[in-house]
Amino acid sequence: MHLVDRALKSIERIIRPIESYLVLLLTIEITIVIFAATVSRYTAVGALGWTSELASYSLSWITFFGASLVMDRQGHLAMGLLTKNLPHKLRKYSEIFVYIVILLSLGILVKSGFNIVAMTTTQLSAAMQIPLAWVYLSIPLGSAFMFIHALSQCVSVLLER
Repeated sequence: MHLVDRALKSIERIIRPIESYLVLLLTIEITIVIFAATVSRYTAVGALGWTSELASYSLSWITFFGASLVMDRQGHLAMGLLTKNLPHKLRKYSEIFVYIVILLSLGILVKSGFNIVAMTTTQLSAAMQIPLAWVYLSIPLGSAFMFIHALSQCVSVLLER
């Protein structure tokens, strides 16, 4: 079990900077795109139709990878209010139960996300004409990263004494 814990921690060390830089770069990109859209709307250039589409698609990626970063930092709403006064052993079991529910939910998201990606490979977005599969790829990838973080945290709880 300690070997699994070390392997998961190694994987997390690899994916953590990917998540962080992706969210940072996409946040900067959205800021620039929305600023350009606003400026173009009130100048002679006219409205840029692709800007809202790009911002929406980028927000999808930020949502899933940002949620993964929050999962890594254990920042999601938790059952802490209900479990903090429980005895240690009971609290540990309740945490494991919560992680199992989270892992099952994320597993469904990963599988369903890849199904959506497969169904949308030939569909193109309206303004930018890119395959919608690229947009929907944020669902299974972000969920897979969250799954890794949740599994690592679950293993850590299991290894606690």
